[in-house]
Amino acid sequence: MMKKIFSALLSICFLYLWYRFFIFFLHFCFDCEHMIVDDFRLWFLFLMAFYFSEFHDKKY
Repeated sequence: MMKKIFSALLSICFLYLWYRFFIFFLHFCFDCEHMIVDDFRLWFLFLMAFYFSEFHDKKY
């Protein structure tokens, strides 16, 4: 249980760093509106955190 929680927190931190780079890239290359970017950020982080916590530790 603790391993799953730790894995989810670690993946959230990694995704947040990736997201910061991605947003910097968007603002650098395009003139995006902040509201669209903020909505995208929140949903993307929630979905990816759920994905990593559910499927990252499974062995196929």
